[in-house]
Amino acid sequence: VETSFRIADRSVTAERRRLLETTNIFATASFVEPVLRYKTHDLKIDEMVGVPGGPLNGLPHDVQVAFAELSLSGLFDGDDATGAVKRVGRYAPYKHQIEMLQRGVQPGKPGIVTSGTGSGKTESFMLPIMAALSREAVAWTKPESGYLQSPWWKPQRSPWSPQRNGEQRPAAVRALVLYPMNALVEDQMVRLRRTLDSDEARSVMDDRFAGNRLFFGQYTSSTPVTGYESHPRIAGGDVEKKRRQRRQRELRAVMKKADREQIDARAHDVAELKKAQEEGRKAPDLTRFIFPSLDGGEMLSRWDMQATPPDLLVTNASMLGAMLSREVEEPIFEKTRQWLEGNDDAYFYLVFDELHLIRGSAGTEVSYLIKSLIQRLGLDQPAHRHKLRILASSASFPMDGEPGVQSRRYLRDLFAPFGTSSKSGDEGSIEEDFWADCVVKGEVDLPPWTGGALSPDPFVRLMKAARPAGRDFIAKVVRSGNLDDAIAGVADVLGVTESGDGRIQAVAEAAAAVLTNACRDGEGVRATSVADLAGRLFGNAAGAETAVQGLMLARALPESGQWDARVTQGTPSFRIHAFVRNVEGLFGAPSVVDEKVTFTDLSVERGLSHGQPALGQVRGRRLFE
Repeated sequence: VETSFRIADRSVTAERRRLLETTNIFATASFVEPVLRYKTHDLKIDEMVGVPGGPLNGLPHDVQVAFAELSLSGLFDGDDATGAVKRVGRYAPYKHQIEMLQRGVQPGKPGIVTSGTGSGKTESFMLPIMAALSREAVAWTKPESGYLQSPWWKPQRSPWSPQRNGEQRPAAVRALVLYPMNALVEDQMVRLRRTLDSDEARSVMDDRFAGNRLFFGQYTSSTPVTGYESHPRIAGGDVEKKRRQRRQRELRAVMKKADREQIDARAHDVAELKKAQEEGRKAPDLTRFIFPSLDGGEMLSRWDMQATPPDLLVTNASMLGAMLSREVEEPIFEKTRQWLEGNDDAYFYLVFDELHLIRGSAGTEVSYLIKSLIQRLGLDQPAHRHKLRILASSASFPMDGEPGVQSRRYLRDLFAPFGTSSKSGDEGSIEEDFWADCVVKGEVDLPPWTGGALSPDPFVRLMKAARPAGRDFIAKVVRSGNLDDAIAGVADVLGVTESGDGRIQAVAEAAAAVLTNACRDGEGVRATSVADLAGRLFGNAAGAETAVQGLMLARALPESGQWDARVTQGTPSFRIHAFVRNVEGLFGAPSVVDEKVTFTDLSVERGLSHGQPALGQVRGRRLFE
């Protein structure tokens, strides 16, 4: 506001800032929301391999090993190891993620995960998909020499050629993920690149999948290029030849641009890693996954996906509807159907993100679209109906009382009988109650806090010690003697007795427990204003809101990179919600004092004609914009 609407009069500028900083004038009070963690499984993914009766028990041993290594190469954090399983996990997955895995690898067991924000819902539906892909991929034939090493777009005038030339295994869509909007598709692509196209994942595929790759691609309105690569009827016509040449030039430019961006991103990552090592900081996140990599598993063009459908296709409902109605995309569905009908162990995963958004008239259209897709793939036939596996994530699906009846009816109407068949010839279920066990809820891990009232003083001192001189905003924590002393004071009031880096971890975990319990609302937690938190934690003591800031800073200390400390997996993190409105103007009452115009009664409320009346007056002074 101050940049866009500069005011020469410094006194008016200062008064405007004071006005805008007043709560509920320009912005509401900030709200703090705990991002809870969830109960974890007893075993890490690599520890599940070979466990009798364990989550991976239904998979052959070589598939278990391949699945564990692949899952720990990007989907979950992992490290290299020298044992039978060459990747080991850093932490255990959540219980609801493993429950989704166990449901997703069985026919007739749909899974809808409804855990909260930050609970790993994407990982929940990716785990069974990766298990199924691993089961098939361990038996694939090694591709021909030169596989993925002949980019057609680099020679200036070379013709287009399929990305996957030399592959010796059937190309088909094994999993189709539907997102409600393109922005979510883009976010998912970053995750898929990290999961299936990291250096670690490529190494696993070289070792376990005979050098084959698991391919993925997004098929949306922004995917290049439209039209046929070779038209089935008029390919020899002059107009069609010119069209194809134009489209090929467009695609060549897109591929070259993507290649340059990936090269630049990798160079940036190397430079940032070196800089972080020199400064003793934690390595930053890799930017290479923001951009496609053309020498791996991502398919960038429609022509490639039409020629050889990706194993995992990401799209949205409107684009899927267009694909089902157009001839140019027919090979994607036909090759998938042939794979499903010709392989007794072939399974098709249909995945929905944000399932609760499929509702109303638009939801009815999506329901019919789903059934059209199922019919197109031949999965409506009793002999193949069991090959459809349905997975989804959603904000919530209540299963108790009248809302539970509505939830079960909604799921039945949307999917049934498809996705409910357990074997060939099984017609499936059209009963509402079938869906009662299909919703997988996360079990939150609330950190305990039994301490009493806190003094705000140590947390206020922490804020003062961390703030740069003359500034309120802490962009970076810088260690100093004053800061270490302030942290020691916070540790004392939180009952922390550890020293060194262990103190930082314990302080952060205790601060998280205090904040989470202050946000309790019945059985769960909810976003709570800073003012309410200050009152609950510090009463009416002076500096209470600053103390809340200090408490949040204490939680963030391990993430500052100044200490070798990491909180345990169950420690909550926190989000700040700030609601800001547009300012419709600035209004004030002008007057002349000592031959100079001054303004009083400043307001941002359009429609307010007069300021506040003085004592004994009927109304205040007239306001002007």
